[in-house]
Amino acid sequence: MRPIVLLGIAAVMLVAGCGSSGPSSAQDVVQRFSDAGLSVPSPRDNSHNCDELQLGCIEFVTTESVTVMRFADETAAKEGASAYGKDTYQQGVYVLSFGAQRTPEDQRRRFTSELNRMVGE
Repeated sequence: MRPIVLLGIAAVMLVAGCGSSGPSSAQDVVQRFSDAGLSVPSPRDNSHNCDELQLGCIEFVTTESVTVMRFADETAAKEGASAYGKDTYQQGVYVLSFGAQRTPEDQRRRFTSELNRMVGE
């Protein structure tokens, strides 16, 4: 009887999304970048920019290397990435922006690969 109970609990957790370990916020993305050894100095919560600049995001965290924006859904993220400019990368509800930081291309690839990995978890 015990294996059936454990299997049932695991199924409920899977359906409820409790097993998901993807990022929960833009700040979480920045912390995971740091944990992965990427340089993200001086993180600042600039979420006020979402409204002030009419970006449509719900979170906006800036570092000296990358800006991470979180949107309500993937459609909004795609629209935000398109509106924000060419120096962006979108994966799921997150958009990375490198334009203001002038992040070198090799570092951009490391950030985008890491975001792909964490969103895919």
